[in-house]
Amino acid sequence: MEILIETQNGKIFKCAKCDAMHVEYKNLNFNFKEEDFWKFAQYIQNLDGEEWTSRNRTSNFKRKIIIPVGSQIFNALLDAKELRELRSLLNFKRDSAYFQQTIKAGGLEFTSHLN
Repeated sequence: MEILIETQNGKIFKCAKCDAMHVEYKNLNFNFKEEDFWKFAQYIQNLDGEEWTSRNRTSNFKRKIIIPVGSQIFNALLDAKELRELRSLLNFKRDSAYFQQTIKAGGLEFTSHLN
């Protein structure tokens, strides 16, 4: 498993066994072929959160940004802050080099992910 990027509430990693890109964000998990991952990342980057918040302002849902996931029976719901964090998580370069550094000191292990 290669961790590509990590935020406070999520991470993206690529599985060496299945070659899939896995996105964990809060309690959501998405599993993509790499090509589909980049399409999803682009979709999220271009999503107009203010527009969807405005359109859904009278919705009973607390979170007003609604992202359909695979079918009409399941949607991911985000607020503006969550959309910004998900964008940050998905905003890394396809061709960047990724470096992971682990430091062990006094029985503790610290890992940094740099790109």
